[in-house]
Amino acid sequence: MNVLFLGGTGTISTACVADAIGQGLNVYILNRGKTLKRPVAHGATVILGDVYDDNDLLSAISNHSIDVVADFLCFDEARAQHVSKLLAGKITQYIFIATASAYQKPIHKLPITELTPLDPKGLSGYSQKKIEAENVFISAYENEKFPVTIVRPSHTYDDANPPLIGDWTNWQRVLKGHPVFLWGDGTTLWTLTHADDFALGFTGILGNSKTIGDDFHITSDDAPTWNEIYFQIGLATGTTPNIFTMTSEQIKKAYPDWFWADQIIGDLSHSAVFDNSKVKAISPRFKPTIKWADGVGRLAKWYEANNSKITFDDEINQKCDELYKIYNGVNKFIFTKEL
Repeated sequence: MNVLFLGGTGTISTACVADAIGQGLNVYILNRGKTLKRPVAHGATVILGDVYDDNDLLSAISNHSIDVVADFLCFDEARAQHVSKLLAGKITQYIFIATASAYQKPIHKLPITELTPLDPKGLSGYSQKKIEAENVFISAYENEKFPVTIVRPSHTYDDANPPLIGDWTNWQRVLKGHPVFLWGDGTTLWTLTHADDFALGFTGILGNSKTIGDDFHITSDDAPTWNEIYFQIGLATGTTPNIFTMTSEQIKKAYPDWFWADQIIGDLSHSAVFDNSKVKAISPRFKPTIKWADGVGRLAKWYEANNSKITFDDEINQKCDELYKIYNGVNKFIFTKEL
């Protein structure tokens, strides 16, 4: 079976490429060849081209007799409409990488299953756009038999990319003792999935005719609190995180147009625990074993070996410092009123 990954060198897709090759699939990657953070898995054939150029995409499919396209780079309704028409009749399966952040918030019942409603109301703009894209693909399947399978990752990380706001920037702040913020009181449950675990579920979907027209989330069974997430970073690095907390509304008020404020109020501030029974039935190899306490140690080793190459985010540093000043001002104001 010939599989084409659109992307193939990202946090999630790199591990999926490696596992698919390990399972004996012929794997091709279409991208511009500019990503150096993660090496391409040995055995993958790289096709240099622009995913969003129709000629490049169609040439890759026809020249290599592609059966399955795994698309990690479709983010909105317009692209979904275009690609569902462009690839109609040319492949046996198209896998759309959606997002588990699209489930309704607040969640009325845990754990989340694939029957939990997708509800754009109150969600982040990113999640809303992914829902709109899903709807296009569902319509294309129902009306034109477009062979789509929808896959929803949750918060997925790998050894080179920590699951934090600002990625390595907040990690570095912990190491330096600089304040890092959390929302609420830090006790919401949050599922973190290592990409190596995710890949075991994903590969079982590749070329599986039983998954056509269906949807699956693939997540870990491990859901630490946000406090625990930072506590484990401290244990792995020999530091003590300097955490301060604010309400999600305070963060949104301070930065109403900030992507991460949008994500916090529409997603990260709500507990998210998942039932993975559906994907486990399709992918027997999927038995997630990498808990955050283990994954954080792998991240610490990657950071030690690569920190000289990392570019840190000045905007994240600035906003963290500014929020800390707001936090101190709010606390002093409340204290004065109570007196």
